[in-house]
This record gives sequence, C-alpha cells and structure tokens, in this order.
Amino acid sequence: MLTVEARTNAKEEWDLETGPKEAWKAYDEYGTQEPSANQKENGLESDDFMQNGLPAQPPQDIDLLQPERESYQPQKSMQDVDSNAAGVKIQAGSCACAEKIRKGLLQSLESCINVIKAMESCTSRNKRAVYESVQLMSTCACAQKANRDLMQSLKSCNDAMIKTTSCIRSITYSSCAEIKRNISGSVSGNYQLYIDNKSVTVYCHMGALCGIDGGWTRLGNLDMTQPSSTCPSSLQLITQSKTRFCTKNKAGCQSIPIPSQGLKYSQVCGRVRGYQRYTVDGFINNRGIDAVYVDGVSITRGSPRKHVWSLCASQASQGCPCGNSRKPTASFIGRDYYCESGFPGGGQNTFGVADPLWDGKNCPSNESKCCAYPLLPWFLKKIGSTTTDNIEMRVCTDEGPGNENVGIDQYDIYVT
Repeated sequence: MLTVEARTNAKEEWDLETGPKEAWKAYDEYGTQEPSANQKENGLESDDFMQNGLPAQPPQDIDLLQPERESYQPQKSMQDVDSNAAGVKIQAGSCACAEKIRKGLLQSLESCINVIKAMESCTSRNKRAVYESVQLMSTCACAQKANRDLMQSLKSCNDAMIKTTSCIRSITYSSCAEIKRNISGSVSGNYQLYIDNKSVTVYCHMGALCGIDGGWTRLGNLDMTQPSSTCPSSLQLITQSKTRFCTKNKAGCQSIPIPSQGLKYSQVCGRVRGYQRYTVDGFINNRGIDAVYVDGVSITRGSPRKHVWSLCASQASQGCPCGNSRKPTASFIGRDYYCESGFPGGGQNTFGVADPLWDGKNCPSNESKCCAYPLLPWFLKKIGSTTTDNIEMRVCTDEGPGNENVGIDQYDIYVT
C-alpha cells in the first residue's frame, strides 16, 4: 500500500477526507454552477472551464506551470487501458503487467505531486484563494487548471490501482516451474495452478531435487511415519516393531494411481522406501512391463505403460544385477532401476524393518555397488519429450504374501 501525504505551503490547508467519489461529484456539480463574478473578471465562463479548459487567451499575469493535458476518457476495455496520466499501456494478464502498472502508479503519483506544487504556486501568487470544500476551486485560473489536472491524475491513479488488482488476479501459472521463474523469492509450499481452465492446488518444491534446481510439482506422496497417514486403498496397514507400512495381501501387483492432473512434464524425480519379507527374487526373467516382472515396486506412465523406474528387492544381495547377479534386466528397464536387499545374508520370514530398501544405507561389501549411485534415495528419469501422462506405482511379488512380500512406508513423486 502506498500512502502519499501532501500539504500546501499556504496559510490555509485543505484535505480530501470525503474521498474521490465526493470529489468527482463536486467536480461535476461545479460544471453546472453559474460563473462567479471573479470568474467573469478573468474571462472564464462556467462552460468554458468545464468544456474547453482555460480560455483561449488567459490573463497574462498567470503562469501555467502544467502543460495542457488531454481530457480524461472513460476506459472501455479491461484488456488495454491507460494506467495513469503519463499514458502507460497495460495488458492485463501478462507477466509484465504488474511491473508496468507499478511504474505507472509511481508516474501517476509524481504527476499528482507536480500538480499540487502548481496549486501551491498559484496560491502563493494570490493574496486570497477560496477553496470550496472538496471542490478545491480557487478564483485563480491557474489553480482551476491545476484542479482539473489533479482530479484527472487522481482518477487515473485510481484506475491503475483497479487494473493492478485485475492484472494480479488474471496472472495464472500452470506449473511450479513457471512460478519459480516469475515470482522472485518463491518458497516451497502449496500453490494454486490453472490447468485446462481448472484450478488445482499442488505442493511446489522450490529447492533442488535430483540435482536440478527448483520448480518441482509433487504429484503424489506417502509418509506413514506420520500418525495421521493412511495406506492407499489397494494396500493394507501392517505394524511391526512400531514401524507402520503398507503391503499387499495377495500375489501379483497392487496399483497406486498418481494422476498428473493434466500437468505437462518432461522429468520425473522420486523416491520410495520399502521393506521386504522372506524370499523375494529381484527381477523375474522373460516378463513384459504389464506382467509381474519384479519383486518390488514398478513405476510407469501412460497407457500403454512406459517404464519410469523399477525398485527391486532381492532375498540376498547377489540377486541384484548391480551386485553379483547374472540376471540381465529387461530391455524396457535398462539402467533405470535400484536394487537392494533387506537381508543381505539371506531371506528371513519377517519384514526387514531394520534395513529399509532403496535408501542407499546399510550396504555391506557384496551390495556396495548397488548403493553407490549419487542420487540415492532419489531417482531421476528424463523422458526426452513433454507429456501429461498419468503415473502408476505398482507393488508387486509373483508369489503370495505367505512366501514373499514387499511393503512401503514412504514415497514422493515430483515432475517438472
């Protein structure tokens, strides 16, 4: 909020406490008044003043400090308006709109100050000036001209403030990356995005993730360490040694949909923390992306499914391709996977809550290669093109929970 306080140097001070509406009402009423004797003396008829500004030949002893201005014209469009007396053009809705209006407001306020100074000058040259309440009309033709300019400038300033509000409301963003680029000092938190003419509330991470600075939009997350968190509907809650996590209750894959909400992205940054039970087998050979190709977590996008990342659980560290396993990964997986064992020495008939999976920690020598990736526990998938594909996370094992199982207690999926 800008506050401008102006006082005259004259003995008599004046104010505008009644506000702009009353001032303009008084200004309009003034135009219907009969010219005073003093006005007639100076060659000013009421109609001359209201319609034509100053008379064609003002008295020679009057120094007009302000240049002639065009009369104010009501605005017809919210899309392209003069924001101030200086004539700054504003395109509502553009990113540059707010900055242009800010400069316009400053120019308009400077114009107001210049006009007030002109009025002070007029007052000082006239021994007697009569201000009629908020009309501010003096018998000096110079002050009359200054009055008109002041009112026009103040009204233009008011218009600019209205357009500022309109502009700010009309600036919308469709991604956290846009907010990061356009709003200096933006911090991580919830923001309103507008995607396909719909308002969507998302969490934006404005710091660095996966080695890439700010502007990440979170599509999905889970944190079962928070007492209020609940499992996705496709999974069931298990508590073991005070650790709460979500797991399957049958063989196969259980799906967790992660909608993109129409957001465009070209990179996925995420992490998953899980726990294994007993004899999980890592990757399962000769199976396609739609089948149970992994004991662990499969992350894909779109339909038909396209691989994003796989998080593999092995009953022993030698079951991981990044370790000593001779199992090759499928062509659709490539190097886009993490593999770890919660029981590096061999499977146990319990969940390995003491050694969470895919966190890059507690890695003995025989699985050290699998924990050496610099982004762990995060993974980064660069898609190579822009997409709006929904993301799907599946928790999978090819055997029933009595023999093997995988549970998860945390995940985060971000895109940019």
